[in-house]
Amino acid sequence: MSTISLAVPLNHFLHGMSYPFRTLGLLLRTPSLWQYILVPLLINIALGVGLYLWLLPIGMRRIEVALAGLPAAAIFIPVATFLFALLFLLIVGIILLWFGSLLGLPWYLRLSRKLEALRGAAIPAQPFDLSGALQDIVHALGYELRKLLVLIGLGVPLFLLNFVPGIGTLIATAGGLCLMALIACLDFFDPVLSRYRLRFREKVRLVGALMPASGGFALISALMVFIPLLNLFSIPLGIASGTLLLTDYHWQRYLRR
Repeated sequence: MSTISLAVPLNHFLHGMSYPFRTLGLLLRTPSLWQYILVPLLINIALGVGLYLWLLPIGMRRIEVALAGLPAAAIFIPVATFLFALLFLLIVGIILLWFGSLLGLPWYLRLSRKLEALRGAAIPAQPFDLSGALQDIVHALGYELRKLLVLIGLGVPLFLLNFVPGIGTLIATAGGLCLMALIACLDFFDPVLSRYRLRFREKVRLVGALMPASGGFALISALMVFIPLLNLFSIPLGIASGTLLLTDYHWQRYLRR
């Protein structure tokens, strides 16, 4: 009985992790969706190249300064260098995710609607309405503000852990990866959920309700955003994957529960 009870959550976790790969196959087989991907993809590439050219020299200097104050142990220094480099990649990934999602939002909203329709979901028509558009802008700004508060509230303590000798950087890196996983999952779900004007707390609650599938998806999403070069393609792929996961798991039912 215990083996069965463990196998079911593991299957859902792995199922959530598989969505980017299965979505990539769907996108390759559906050329009509490419128009919603190419423009934001070019934006992400330009933004990513600019970020790495700007932040990489700064990051290398910061790493050198930080390592200068550590004990000169032959084994400890390479480990610390590796952890500092991981932390730098986490920071760049979060910045790229943040601005890339905002700049490509008009295309991602259309992409998510097309994918929902492709899955057979009933999507209400959205004629342009000035007051509705203003509400959407206010809702988006409120979401970004709450997300910023979460990043500051959790990110600052994690950053300060880097100054704790030994295990501090390890904890900060692991915590930063978990924080990135949550933010990436929320951002990749957002084009669908914001269309229904869900509040930030409801979005976080939905991520918990969809566990462990959302956990597997969040982990693979964080890795996509974290890995250089791959993160340039991660936002459109992640948003398409998040849309399909929410649609397949009938997210409205989980939210009501």
